[in-house]
Amino acid sequence: MNEKKLNVNINDGDEFFAQEASVSYSPTLFNLDFRRITSRIDMRSNDANVLVLKHNVIMLEPYVVKKLMEILGRAVDKYEKEFGKIETPESVKKLEAKVKKQIQTQSKDNDELGYIGPNYFG
Repeated sequence: MNEKKLNVNINDGDEFFAQEASVSYSPTLFNLDFRRITSRIDMRSNDANVLVLKHNVIMLEPYVVKKLMEILGRAVDKYEKEFGKIETPESVKKLEAKVKKQIQTQSKDNDELGYIGPNYFG
């Protein structure tokens, strides 16, 4: 019998730290959008502060998303058994309260429009 050799090249991709994530879906796909926001100083510009938004989007079929939820659930359970319950950090709680207050204020300001614009910060 003739044996054929198969060369496999695996591209692992780049690591990506995400501060935020969102999920959207259509009838056939789920989109997981992982975002990182960093500030940069641009010395060439009069407005030296620049926010850089980086997105990594992963598109998955609904069945795969369901399996991913099961895997993540088991991993979180094991983590919490070993290290204790995962709590929301105080700094995040403070930010969430601040953003909630800003949204309420913005909602009052935009009452006649009934619209709150997109916000990358919460």
